Formats: sequence, structure tokens, C-alpha cells
Amino acid sequence: MDNKPDKPPGPPPEPSKRVINNLSDPKYNCVWSISVLPAPDSSLVRSLLQLVADAVAPVLRYRGWRVKRLMESVSKNAVGLCTGNGRNDADGA
Repeated sequence: MDNKPDKPPGPPPEPSKRVINNLSDPKYNCVWSISVLPAPDSSLVRSLLQLVADAVAPVLRYRGWRVKRLMESVSKNAVGLCTGNGRNDADGA
């Protein structure tokens, strides 16, 4: 056994600083996520949607637009469907 005196505890850790993201920051003007339907060729579909997302990224940044979710769709009637979730502003979709 040691007969060394115990060190006093150090200062308490600093509280975590929560970061509040500013959604008007240009880094958010892009495609946020890509969703594909479960299928045997889903990796191919995901790669095609990623190519689309990469191709439109400069336009989104220039215009200050963002696409929150780019999804695969099999509907023949709703091509390019954009929903606002009941909101009337530009962030509704």
C-alpha cells in the first residue's frame, strides 16, 4: 500500500456546448438524404440518385435551395412530387 496523499479532484468538466446550426448557412444547400426502395438493385438505384444529387448540388448552392430527401418513386402519376407537409413556406417541403 502507498502512503501517498490523495490528489484533490480536478475542476469539473465544462458543460457541453450545444451547437445550433444555422440553416441559412450555404453548406446546407444540398441534398440532405437519399432514400431507395428495398429491391435487389437498390445499390444501383442509390448510386444513380447520388449522381443526380451531385449534379444538382451547384444549382442548389447558387439558388440557396435544399432538398431534404431525394427518394426513389415508382408512381407513374407523381413525377417530381414535392410535398410541403401542410406548411406554406419554402422550408415546408
